[in-house]
Amino acid sequence: MARVKVLEYTFENETIKVPVNVSVDGTFSCSIQFQMSQKLDLKDNKLSGTTLRDIEDVLNTAFYEYKQRTTKKRMVVSITFKATRGFTFNEKGEQHPAFIGDNSFYESHQWSNEYHDNISFGYRILLEESINGKRFYYSAKKREEVNEYLLSNRLIPESRQLDGWVGESSTSLNSSEKTLIPYSEKLIENLESIKRQLRNTAFFLGDLLSSDSKESLLISDNFKLLK
Repeated sequence: MARVKVLEYTFENETIKVPVNVSVDGTFSCSIQFQMSQKLDLKDNKLSGTTLRDIEDVLNTAFYEYKQRTTKKRMVVSITFKATRGFTFNEKGEQHPAFIGDNSFYESHQWSNEYHDNISFGYRILLEESINGKRFYYSAKKREEVNEYLLSNRLIPESRQLDGWVGESSTSLNSSEKTLIPYSEKLIENLESIKRQLRNTAFFLGDLLSSDSKESLLISDNFKLLK
């Protein structure tokens, strides 16, 4: 493959260089970053054509249309909650509404091979970028927690910075992250409160089940005293 030209474009306030090569059979080709191809609304991050003009026309149009799009960004919190079996039913054996119908994604099938009741909870802070309604997500950190070298050398573009937060790395929502809420300090405070309660329960069980006297403790009439 011989290089015939290096195309240059401005993307997220950065200069992007795209080398175009030609094969021995006369096929022109180039490749760009996968996420860039998504934002440019290209079907593939690898392009090919019978002429150099074929490549240039596709990229020129894509970059031009990208600049015309409406881009919005906001900070969001993605919340994960999953439960199975006993945790989804009340004392009467009735399933809680959160695990029925449209909200059934709270009931995790990932633990279908296990015999026990399970529960899982967590959250993470993300920077959401919306380009004409198509959403992209970045794992976010406070600006002071990000390596200054990345910021001063513009390795993280300004388009991924908002209100003291930096979208450090690209990510995607997994199947259990169905709840997205706009970021607020009060939201994080309350979510941390939930985590503390679950953590205390985990520590209590950890201490209890690792105790040399766990059997006597678990069958004791004074078990309530362990709370």
